[in-house]
Parts: sequence; structure tokens; C-alpha cells
Amino acid sequence: MISEKKSGGAFAVLSIMAASLFFILMIISIADMPGWAFGEDLIEEISSSDSGVYMRSGMALGGMLLAFGSIGMVFNGGRPGKTAEGVLLMISGILLVWVAFFEHTDPIHEVALMLFIITFILAAIASIYDDFKDNRSMIFGSLTVLLLVVWIGSYAAYEPAMYQMVWIIEAVIWVIARGINGLCEPTINKRK
Repeated sequence: MISEKKSGGAFAVLSIMAASLFFILMIISIADMPGWAFGEDLIEEISSSDSGVYMRSGMALGGMLLAFGSIGMVFNGGRPGKTAEGVLLMISGILLVWVAFFEHTDPIHEVALMLFIITFILAAIASIYDDFKDNRSMIFGSLTVLLLVVWIGSYAAYEPAMYQMVWIIEAVIWVIARGINGLCEPTINKRK
């Protein structure tokens, strides 16, 4: 019996580690910050405090792991949606490292944060195209559509402090789901 070669599994694990490490360090920084209230205070207040070292470390390490984890998507055998998703997530990871290294009052921080959000959303759109093309992965594509709708809805419905937290939690969920998709993809494609 010849088994199908699984390529990109290590890169998918890096993406899962990126989101998990970022989220864990964010929770540690929130727990270490006295007086910070979920949904009432902006996340920038944490990164500019003494507890912000955990948050900035999580962004820097998570961004590096996300950039390296996206390499597996770039070299995937010619699927344009997957390649676009990988390139955009790689750029997002690099921009997240920039966000970590510059203070929130610095204009470079603001520009890097906006570019991170734009490239991240474009990566999600590219993943939708790849998942729905030829009915490749309807479950993961549907999850991405749902998360995009909630991102847009939370922007319209909540104040910035709550919207930031909703966006961060959904971004972590999406990156972990994409990593799981990368791990499961050889098995999914094998069934076709």
C-alpha cells in the first residue's frame, strides 16, 4: 500500500502554534494588567503598560510563526487561491511583528496595524475562493464566511474596545481552523 505524501503539515502546525501562542500571551498580559476591563478598555492600553511585554511578545512571536507557517500555502502546486492566501498571511505575519515593535502612538504602528487588518481580511477572502472552488472544503469555507459576517457585524454593532476583542478572538479561531485545514487537506483530497 502506497500512502499519499503529506506536504505542508509542519507549516500548518506553525500556524496553529502562532495563533495559540499569541492568544496565550494575550491572556497572560490581560491577567497581569490591573484595572483592564474586557470590552471597555482598548487593547492598546495593555501594550503600552508594563504588562504589554507579554502582548508585544505574543504579537512578535505569533507574527513570525504565522509568516513561516504560510510558506506551505505558497508552494502548494499551483492553486491560485491558496497561493494568494499564503502570500497575504505571510505579509500579515510580518506586519504583526512591526505592530509589536513600534509603540501605539507611532504612526508606523498605526499604518502597520491597518495594513495587517487589510491583508488578513484579503487572505480570508482568498481562502474562501480556494475552499469553494471545485467544492474543495465547504466546511472551512463556510466557517470563514461566517467569521467575515461576524467581523463586519461586530464592527457595526459594538464600540471599538469590544470590536477589537471580537476581531482578535475570531482571527485566532480562523488561523487555527486554517492550520487544521492544512493538516487535513491531504486526507480530504485523497477522497476525491
